[in-house]
Amino acid sequence: MDDLGFFELFVGAWLFAGFVAVGATVLERAPRPQVGPRSWSSSSRARARARSSASRLLLEASERSLPAALVQAETAMQLYYEGRMAEACRVVDDIAVFEDPTGVLALHVVNMLVCVDVAAGRYERALARRGPWSLAQDDAILCVNEAEALANLGRWEESLAHVRRALDAEDALARTGAALHGAWVLGARGRAEEARAWFALAREADLPLDFRSEYHFAEAFLCLAEGDPASARRAVLRGDAIAKRASSRRNALFLLGRIDAREGRFEEALARFEAGARHVFRGQGGDGLLAWGDTLASLGRAERAAEAWRLVIKRDPESYAAALARERLG
Repeated sequence: MDDLGFFELFVGAWLFAGFVAVGATVLERAPRPQVGPRSWSSSSRARARARSSASRLLLEASERSLPAALVQAETAMQLYYEGRMAEACRVVDDIAVFEDPTGVLALHVVNMLVCVDVAAGRYERALARRGPWSLAQDDAILCVNEAEALANLGRWEESLAHVRRALDAEDALARTGAALHGAWVLGARGRAEEARAWFALAREADLPLDFRSEYHFAEAFLCLAEGDPASARRAVLRGDAIAKRASSRRNALFLLGRIDAREGRFEEALARFEAGARHVFRGQGGDGLLAWGDTLASLGRAERAAEAWRLVIKRDPESYAAALARERLG
């Protein structure tokens, strides 16, 4: 587990399935605009940056006086996409619970809050998000997001149990998300055969375009767990070629660093790890930084290794990787 680690996967992906599914309903029931354009300037700016048709659909709906929390959460998601995590956290920190008789809109807002929290390394907060809300029963996508928070805390079996609830969901995106998450967790635990079986349940086409790189990263991670770094490299390069989010590009660097180290190309590995550490996206990533420190330690560079481990604790303090870094530092 320590050698392979577990890094950010689909944070934020799963909410898009719900956007597509309920978009028409949202627009149909939304009242006519009752606020001036100035009141929704943040919505307009977010819409201009939005990358998916589903996201744009909800922003149009927000202009019809849907809860302001919906617009805040969408704005935070866009900031996360751009790697601006501190700003994203400030946006979601003061979101107020709103009345939602069906629970559908509330579910989407909570999903976005959980996504931002996990991306920021606020795993305990992510797990507490659903408490104050009255949510719809169909929460398969939320289960996948919460399972990621559990995994980052090192609560592996809880994470698997939580995500199994989504394996039989009607939503194809939720099913693929659950399968890929399970493959990552099992691979990190050294259970490569089981991980391969979970991975076989996933379909790249089920993912939004912004997240399809993660399918290939999951395959790369699995190949590495199976002891096949050459196949892992090919898979991660396929994912990197189509990566759109800042977090995906950062994660590709960390994963390539692991592959280089496995192949004995240590200087190349260190260069990849350092590039990942310096990347604009600083959320999560504790396990990548931990692997950097471990590689340095294996080369006898104890002082630099300690610096990398301290960086794990600074940037991803709640994570299981930070707990391991503290152990290494004594």
